[in-house]
Amino acid sequence: PQLIFTPSDVYSSAGLQRAAFIPSNGELAPSNPYMADLLLLNTGGKRTISKVTPSYVYNTVDSPIFPAAGKRLTASVDVAGVGGDTSYLKPMLEAVVYFKQSNRLSLGIRGQWISVTPYGPTTTLPIFERLYLGGEYSVRGFDMRTIGPRDPVTGVVIGGTKSLLFNAEYLIQIAGPVRFLFFYDAGQVTGEREQLLVGGFKTSTGGEVRFFMPVLNVPFRLIAAWNPQRTGILNNQLQPQKAFVFRFAVGTTF
Repeated sequence: PQLIFTPSDVYSSAGLQRAAFIPSNGELAPSNPYMADLLLLNTGGKRTISKVTPSYVYNTVDSPIFPAAGKRLTASVDVAGVGGDTSYLKPMLEAVVYFKQSNRLSLGIRGQWISVTPYGPTTTLPIFERLYLGGEYSVRGFDMRTIGPRDPVTGVVIGGTKSLLFNAEYLIQIAGPVRFLFFYDAGQVTGEREQLLVGGFKTSTGGEVRFFMPVLNVPFRLIAAWNPQRTGILNNQLQPQKAFVFRFAVGTTF
């Protein structure tokens, strides 16, 4: 069901998810029983999640493709439990604000906080319900889902239970559907017994060319990024994250 107020929207969604992993022989968790729960090794590689997600959105952003002014405030919470075998609460708060400075210049800022907490019979969250950052839609100089706690034995990113993300973009309209922007991204993910710290952010900054393709109705992106705070992060090839990267992406960061 959906109740619509202008410019605010109230949503509610529900879903049932059955996740199946290919059970391993335990080589990822030879000395870490915690990993066995994360990877569903103790439940035959299967997990059923039933959840409802009420959310509130206040949105005055002027354009979904090339925004220049307005704000979007979002609050939601995933409530998983009845009908499944995994119980957790996942609240999310997000604020996006655009400041138009001229017909060609604007500044966009996003802040996002997410937390996930198991309750009831669930004590360990499966790895696919935990939190990660990295990639073109969060901290764009890092590989997808590489920012987060790692298993000290295997080096596998196991995700966290709290994440904090900040993005800033200074957008310059070049001509027609082409924009250039400077960006700065900062994010961190922590585990159950860790606190979000000022010094814990992984950061990425650089420039991006963004151009709109009318046929596909999506913006394409060429990204050049420098990652000054990258200590302890491995890329998807399990190699230390590089300082400079170039990427191609589709869509927008926020």
